[in-house]
Amino acid sequence: MDTVRIWTGLVRVRIYTVSHSWVVSRIVFAF
Repeated sequence: MDTVRIWTGLVRVRIYTVSHSWVVSRIVFAF
């Protein structure tokens, strides 16, 4: 089902962004 794939993708993106939020913040502050 596409719904399951979408939800798993959202969860994966959420975990990725939370675990790499400090990298994003450093990139943002770099500019």
